[in-house]
Amino acid sequence: MGTDIYGAGPIEPVARIKDWVEVWSQGAWTRYQVEYIEPLPRSQQLVQDFGAVAANGSVVTTLVNNLRLDDNHLLQVRFAPLDDVECALWLQSGQARYYIKFVQDRVSLYTGILDPYWATTQFFILGKDRDPYIQVFRRGDYAATVSRVAFWGFRYILTGKQAPNGAPAIRIPAEGRAA
Repeated sequence: MGTDIYGAGPIEPVARIKDWVEVWSQGAWTRYQVEYIEPLPRSQQLVQDFGAVAANGSVVTTLVNNLRLDDNHLLQVRFAPLDDVECALWLQSGQARYYIKFVQDRVSLYTGILDPYWATTQFFILGKDRDPYIQVFRRGDYAATVSRVAFWGFRYILTGKQAPNGAPAIRIPAEGRAA
């Protein structure tokens, strides 16, 4: 475990129990202490099918139901499409991730060829009502009958205790940020 929150290897927790973290959410950094960590292994329960996609078509931006949280919970997640589709990530319904000026990058099966641990797909969610959404695209001359996406990572329970002066904290962006 290190402080490189986007490590290129297998997913690892970004913090340990009793570590201090500062999470960027709703336009500000907020300090918390980690009370609990739980792994979320890659499993059938964390696979969501976004439905059939027409040739050269897309599916409307859809809530990722199994990644909804309670207050004071933080989720560290990576994801990978299991079918030949591309995925655009949104944190909340209107905040694009992997976005540069006029382009929103997408994650596809090919992402895993260049990034076998899917490290570049990692994102964080803090608390209730800040749910992730995925929009699925199909490039090609034939439709996809399913568009499954797998999710895995770690769930943290945080407290809002007052940090001692000078206590180091790991900074975690749980939302996108405009330039």
